[in-house]
Amino acid sequence: MSLSSLPPLSPMTILIVVLVLVLISLQQIRWSPLDTRRLLRAPVILLIGAVYLARDALNGTAGWSLHPMDLVLLVVEVLLALGGGLLMGRLSETKEVGGGVMMRLRPVGLVVWFGYFGVRIGTEVLAHGLHLVLSSSTPLLLVMIAVVKGVQAAVMLQSSALATASLRTA
Repeated sequence: MSLSSLPPLSPMTILIVVLVLVLISLQQIRWSPLDTRRLLRAPVILLIGAVYLARDALNGTAGWSLHPMDLVLLVVEVLLALGGGLLMGRLSETKEVGGGVMMRLRPVGLVVWFGYFGVRIGTEVLAHGLHLVLSSSTPLLLVMIAVVKGVQAAVMLQSSALATASLRTA
C-alpha cells in the first residue's frame, strides 16, 4: 500500500471526524484540572498514529518521490501549525482553585482551532489537485494536529507556571 493508494474519505468518515472535533472542542472550552500528562497525551497519540500509518503506507514504495511543491506546502503547514498552537495557547486561560490549577480554551480559541482545520482542508485539496502524495497524506495531517496541540500545551504549561509563581510571590 502506498500513500497514493489510500482510499478517499467517505461521508461517514467525515461525519465521524466532525463529531470527534466537536467533542474535543467542547472539552477544550470547559474548565478542567491542568494536567501535564493529559495535555501531552493527544499529541503523542497522534504522532504514534502518524508513524504507524506512514510506516504502513511507505512500506515497499522504493519508487516514491518527494515533489518540491510538497516541501513548500510542508513548510507552510508547519508554520501554520506552530502559529495556530501558539495562538490557541495564548487564548487559553488558567486559574487557581483550591490549591490546584484549572484551565480552558476561551471560546475565541475555537475560532482558531476550526480556522486551522479550514486552512488544512484547503491545503489538502490543493495538494490532491497537484497530485502531491506527501502533502495530501493522512500521516501528515496527524503530525500537523499533533504540532498544534503540542505547542498549545507547551504555551499553557508555561503560562500556568508563570501565573502560579507570581501568585506564590504575591
